[in-house]
Amino acid sequence: MTPEALSTAGAAVAPDFRDFPGLPIRTNITAGSTKIVTTITAVKMDPLSDSEFAVPAGYQEMKTPDTGSVPGSNPDAAQTSPPAASPKR
Repeated sequence: MTPEALSTAGAAVAPDFRDFPGLPIRTNITAGSTKIVTTITAVKMDPLSDSEFAVPAGYQEMKTPDTGSVPGSNPDAAQTSPPAASPKR
């Protein structure tokens, strides 16, 4: 899925906090009948070691299957074939 498709999909359920002047302590998101509450319980300003960002042992990259339902969900296809021409109206 392309970053553009992800941002469009995420915009439907997650608020955009880029211009928010602070850190939201609790968020409530409703997507259909699913409700998600995220609450920050602690904030630490401790430095992080490089090992916090190490790839775990045994990690294997998995390709996202092409569902065919989301435009741009198959980046390999977008690179190998040009987009189809839009019909003229």
